[in-house]
Amino acid sequence: MASGFTDTTVPKLIWVRVAVPVVGTALLFLAAALFYYLPAARDSLLQQKKDGLRNLVHAAWGAIDACHQLEREGTLSAAQARHRAAEVISRMRFGPEGKDYFWINDLDSRMVMHPWLPDLNGRDMSGFTDMQGKRLFLEFADVVRRDGQGFVSYHWQWKDDPERIEPKLSFVRIFEPWGWIVGGGVYLDDLASEAAMQRRRLMGAGLVVFLLALLLALVSIRQGRQADAHLRRSHATMRAVFDQSFQFMALLDLSGRVVEVNDTALAQYGLQKKDVRGKLFWDTPWWTISEDIRSQLRENISGAAHGQGVCWQTAHPDGRGGRLDILFSLKPALDAQGQPFGILAEGQDVTEQVHARQERERTLRDLAVRNEELERVAAVVSHDLRNPVVTITGFAGVLREALSTGEQDRATLALERIDLAAGRIAGLLKDLALLFRVERLEPALATVNMEELVAVCVRELQPQLETVGGEVAVGPLPEVWGDADRLRQVVSHLLANALLFARENVPLRVAVGCVASAEWYEFYVQDNGQGIRKAYLERIFDIFEQLVPNRRGTGMGLTLVRRIVEQHGGRVWAESEGEGRGTEIRFTLPRTDLPEDLMRKNFGPPRGTDDDLPNVL
Repeated sequence: MASGFTDTTVPKLIWVRVAVPVVGTALLFLAAALFYYLPAARDSLLQQKKDGLRNLVHAAWGAIDACHQLEREGTLSAAQARHRAAEVISRMRFGPEGKDYFWINDLDSRMVMHPWLPDLNGRDMSGFTDMQGKRLFLEFADVVRRDGQGFVSYHWQWKDDPERIEPKLSFVRIFEPWGWIVGGGVYLDDLASEAAMQRRRLMGAGLVVFLLALLLALVSIRQGRQADAHLRRSHATMRAVFDQSFQFMALLDLSGRVVEVNDTALAQYGLQKKDVRGKLFWDTPWWTISEDIRSQLRENISGAAHGQGVCWQTAHPDGRGGRLDILFSLKPALDAQGQPFGILAEGQDVTEQVHARQERERTLRDLAVRNEELERVAAVVSHDLRNPVVTITGFAGVLREALSTGEQDRATLALERIDLAAGRIAGLLKDLALLFRVERLEPALATVNMEELVAVCVRELQPQLETVGGEVAVGPLPEVWGDADRLRQVVSHLLANALLFARENVPLRVAVGCVASAEWYEFYVQDNGQGIRKAYLERIFDIFEQLVPNRRGTGMGLTLVRRIVEQHGGRVWAESEGEGRGTEIRFTLPRTDLPEDLMRKNFGPPRGTDDDLPNVL
C-alpha cells in the first residue's frame, strides 16, 4: 500500500499542458473583444444616436405641423405659417454644446432655411456634393419620396467651423402639405474615438490577462514540479504533506473502511485517528447529518471501488451544532500496475462559496427589479419630457403672435404655460439626478444630531407652513450614525409630503419624534392630513407612484426616502387609518454606541390623534 503513495512517475511536458490553455484563453479573449464586443458596442452607440436623432426630428416636424394647423384654422395665412415654422425651426438647437441644428429644404433640393449658413437660403442645392461626391440633397429627396423619412450619411462642415469637415449622419422627414423636408444631423467623430478608446482598453486588458495567466502558469508549473518531487520522497515526507493539507483527506480500503486520515479532518471534530481508523467511513462522525447522505456515500464508495470516480456536493456537521457545505470526491487509488488498492476521499469546505452564490442570486434578483424600475423610469421620463417640450414649442408660437398683436393677456397666459412646462422638466431631471446619485455614491457617514437637522428642515419650510397655517412639533431626537445631507433629504421630503397632502380648511399639524429599542431608533413623522387608503400604503414608495395624478411633485420623493433609509441599514413604512385620518411615515436607523443613561432614554412624545398632537417647536 505504501508503494501506492510513493511509486509515481513524473508527468512529461507540464509546461505544454499549462501554456497551451493559457495562450489559447488569451487569444480567445482578444478575438472575442476585437471581432464581437467592439463591433457590437459601436453598433449600439450608433443605434442610440439614430434613435435620439429620429425623436428630435419628429419633434421639429411637430413644430411645423403646429404652424400648419394654424394655417388650416385660418389664424395665419399660408405665407405667415411657413415663415413662422421656418423661424421656429431655425432657433431649435440640441446636442451637448447646443450647436446641433435642424434645416429645411424642399423636394426640388432648394434650401428653405439653414440656421448656420443663411446664404444658402433660397438656393438650388441639387448640384451640391460633399467631399466624396455625394449629392446629398438629391439623396434627401429620394429617401423621403421612397419612404417618407430615413437616414443619410455624408460629410459636412463642422457646426460653425467652415474649415473643418466631418462625417455626419442625418435623419430627414417630409412634411407633405408644404413639400418641405425637415432634417437634423449628428457628427460621428465621437464614435470613432470611443471605439478607439475601447480598443485600447481591451488590448490593455488582454495584455494584463495574458501576463497574469502566464504568471499563474509559471507558478502552476513550479508547484507541479515541486509536488512531483514530493511524491518521490519517503513515506514520512508524504505523511507530512498529507497531514498539513487544508482539505479533508482520507484513504479507504475497497470495502470503505478508514485506513488513513489527515489532521485537518480530525481537528475540526476533536477526534483522534484511533477513533475512526478501521471503521466504515459512513459510520464516522463526519456523516451523522442524515441517513440519506450516508446512503449516498455507500453507493459512491461502491462505485469508486470499481474504478468510477465521483464528485458531489454534500454536507457535514461542523462539530458545533451547525452545518458545513462540502465538495466531496471519491476516486480510486491505483498502484504501479494501474490496479485500485484503495479509495482516496477528499473534501473541500465550500460553505463560503455556497453563501456567495446565494448572495449572487439575491443580487441578480435585485438587479432584475432595478432593471424593471429603470425601464419604467425610461418610459415615464420619455412621456413626461415630451409633453412639456411640445407645450413649450406650441406656446412659444402663441407668445410671439400675442406680442406681435399686442395681446398682453394672451402673452401672459402663454408665458405661464411655458414656465409650468419648464418647471416640470427641471423638477423631473433634478429628482432623477438626485435619485441616481444616491444609488451611485456611498454615503459620507458621521455623527448626525437629528434634533438640529429636523429644526433646519422646519425653518426651510416655514413660509409654506405659514401659508397653510401649519405647525410642526419636534420631540427629543437622538444622534445617529449616518450621512447628514441624505438624512436631511429624508426629513425634508417627509415634511414636504405632509404639506402637499394637508386638508383644506384644516390647519396642518405635524409631529416628529423617535422611540428607541435595544438595536434601533424608530423615527416618525405624523400629520393630520388627507390620509392614505390601506391598499396604497406599500405602493407609495414605488417610483413615479402618485396618489393624486398630475399633482405637484414627480413621484420620486418617497422612493428617494426609501433608498436612503435602506442605505443606512434601516427600513421605512407608512401607517394610516384611511382617508381624512392623517398619515404617519416611520423609518428606522441602527443605534450607535451611546452612554448608558442615553441608551435607556425613550425619545419622543407619545403619538395622538389630530387634535392631540404635541405642542409645536
